[in-house]
Amino acid sequence: MAFGVKTLERLALSLDGDSKIFTSTDDKSLVPGQLVYYPVFEQADAKAERFGALAHTDFGVSTVLLQDNLGGL
Repeated sequence: MAFGVKTLERLALSLDGDSKIFTSTDDKSLVPGQLVYYPVFEQADAKAERFGALAHTDFGVSTVLLQDNLGGL
């Protein structure tokens, strides 16, 4: 949870706002965090038309992603 709070505080500061604007009213998070692992996408996956995730919408305030060189976001 500390990662999410720190991230939102820094986002607020980067927007020239009060660091607590996103976190001051939230005393209990619904979801403290979730890690999702998508395996490496191989050439065989492309040939078999297997994909890691269908189109979807993330919920919550923010999503942090580690992007690979294939793109797709």
